[in-house]
Amino acid sequence: LITVDALRRDCVALYSGKSGSPASFGPLARDGVRFTGAYSPSPWTYPSMTSMLTGLTPAVAGTVSSDVSLPEAVDTLAERLSKAGIVCGAFVNNPFLATAFGLGQGFGTYDHFPKPPCADARIFGGAVARRTILRDVAPQGDAAMLTDRALRWIAAHRGVSFFLWIHYFDPHTPYCPPPESLEPSPLVERWGPCFTNKIDVLHNRWGTQPDEQAWIRLLYEAEVRYADAQVCRLLKGLQEMGLYDDALIIGTTDHGEELWDHGGFEHGHTLYNELIRLPLIVKRENEPRPGAVIEQAVLTAGATPTILDHFSVSHDPGALSVPGWSALLAGAPDDSATQRLPSGYPHSGPECAAVIAGDWKYIAFPGTGEELLFALEADPYERISLTDERPEVLGEMRRALADLQAGEAAMRQSLGFVRPEEADIPPAVREELEALGYL
Repeated sequence: LITVDALRRDCVALYSGKSGSPASFGPLARDGVRFTGAYSPSPWTYPSMTSMLTGLTPAVAGTVSSDVSLPEAVDTLAERLSKAGIVCGAFVNNPFLATAFGLGQGFGTYDHFPKPPCADARIFGGAVARRTILRDVAPQGDAAMLTDRALRWIAAHRGVSFFLWIHYFDPHTPYCPPPESLEPSPLVERWGPCFTNKIDVLHNRWGTQPDEQAWIRLLYEAEVRYADAQVCRLLKGLQEMGLYDDALIIGTTDHGEELWDHGGFEHGHTLYNELIRLPLIVKRENEPRPGAVIEQAVLTAGATPTILDHFSVSHDPGALSVPGWSALLAGAPDDSATQRLPSGYPHSGPECAAVIAGDWKYIAFPGTGEELLFALEADPYERISLTDERPEVLGEMRRALADLQAGEAAMRQSLGFVRPEEADIPPAVREELEALGYL
């Protein structure tokens, strides 16, 4: 499982149709099956990744805020696989993936970055300094370091059945790409090779002009280009070890990134598609349908049952929020074709919840009573709300949201996840989250 943090769907060549797009996913794009309607259950990392690695929506797992931990009662994908004798390893970089938040459950190897900061890094200003001044000294789990460690781990476990998760952080703010991935530009000469003033942008004190926004996007795309190069190196390593053809490989992201699509910046604050509609490429063992396209909408939580199916690990579909993708990947009809997909729990911005059903997308704001309704095929960039024009669809989507929320509450109750568990966040992780603006 390869996840690239904050990766925009239109930055992947397979989705943009542009050969110059910063992300290619290398041989996976050629050999895999592409999903065009993959959605995240939330626009930020913690709820999104807990969902992907448990098969439960964030509401069921209880991971809807930054101060709770995944309950020990939740069976993670790694726990299920470990019990079946599958060796599990993870190399991940994101403060929300620290063991305090619970996603390390079940992994025999769980190498999490950033590591606790050294004294020099504290002197130079914490997380930002570690991405700039001290980058060459202490890269703190950049994509090259994670790839190096993952390849060594794979080589050591090539003789057994294993599950590996690698999560690259690099496209996340701050945008400080290595020089080799940054294309020459007058904008870089003017403002430099590193963007760190996210707070000023979020408060409209900077980044309001087209050339400023173009510079920020240029740096973001360079970060994507760098992470993609490491994804390709990881896949090449699998090929050289003779493991690529026989492997199930999933390439995706936790969420997207807004670059002023709806007037905002970064992620975690809305449920528009630039944040929750994701790239998703899946290659099965000796993939029989390379290049196939699946248009049916799916939730990334389906990764857990799909991986369990690959390893023939039995599981109760009724104890998971969504079905896996095995039938779809095989080209067979799927009873979930009419499934309604939930997304919600933004980290910042107004409280809201969304439902995707076929061509329709509905977003409700309970605090204000505002509602949005989009016909995605005709309006893929979600510019025109049809709440007044299509009252019958609006009513159906309201009911769909209420049904989904009631079903999630009932499932949470039946599984015994009654109340969230407060996360015991170590000081070093708290410092990282504060530097990134989460706390």
